[in-house]
Amino acid sequence: MIDLDASLWVEYMGKQPLALIETARDTGQSWKTATVTRELAQMAGIPAFVTLYQNARTPNTTQRYHVLDIERVRMQCLHCPSWLGKPEQRPGDWRTFDPWEYARFLMNLREGVCAKVDHDVYGFPLHIGEAVEEQLALFSMPSGLA
Repeated sequence: MIDLDASLWVEYMGKQPLALIETARDTGQSWKTATVTRELAQMAGIPAFVTLYQNARTPNTTQRYHVLDIERVRMQCLHCPSWLGKPEQRPGDWRTFDPWEYARFLMNLREGVCAKVDHDVYGFPLHIGEAVEEQLALFSMPSGLA
C-alpha cells in the first residue's frame, strides 16, 4: 500500500496524471522515504518530487479555523524524465521555495507536462515554454534559488 500525498493531473480529456508528490512536515530531515512514488513515476514516465513544508508561526486568518500558513517548502526531485530537457538531479539536492515560488513552480510544471501529454496523446507539437525551463533548471543548480 502507498500513501500518495499529491498528484497533478489534467482535468480534461482523459484525466492523465502529470506528476506525483510525496509531502511531509519539514523537521530538518535530510531525506524522506518515497521509493514507491519514484518507481510509479518512472513507470508512468512522469516527474516525482518530495516536498517538505515548514509552518509559519502565525495562523492564516483567512481560513475559518485559523490553521498555520506555510512559511517555506523544501523540494527534491525523485524522478525527472529526460523529455523535460534537464539532467537528473543529484541525490540529496534540495531546493527551497517560499509559498508563492512553490505555487509558480507547480503551475509551470503542469504547463510543461501538459505539453508532453498533448504531444503524445493528441499529436500536438512539443513545446515547453521558457518559464517552465527556468523553473526546472533550478534542480540542476548547485544550491538555492538563482
